[in-house]
Amino acid sequence: MAFWGNKPEEQLPGGQPHPPGQPPAQPGGLSIEESYQELLKTKGRAPGIDLAIKLSDMILEHAVQERASDVHIENQGANLRVRFRVDGILQDMLHAPKNADIPLTQRIRVL
Repeated sequence: MAFWGNKPEEQLPGGQPHPPGQPPAQPGGLSIEESYQELLKTKGRAPGIDLAIKLSDMILEHAVQERASDVHIENQGANLRVRFRVDGILQDMLHAPKNADIPLTQRIRVL
């Protein structure tokens, strides 16, 4: 049986689902933004293929955990914006520096 919508463990106390745009914390307690900040601490801020591999893996892992039907990676001037479509609603998930766009694009093309 397919299940669409918030899973029971992703609900707020009282059975209320999480509001759109405010995704629940991931297993292990880290959101995608927190995971990205941890990745930057361990890999440094220089955009490279190693960082792009980890970033693309992290984005796809969080997309699966959130049950996203679409992943949008958009160039927003000074930022790279990652959005997931969950239950028909496009939600901002991550803002990364623009210098991550070329290595990330190259990585996704390889997939």
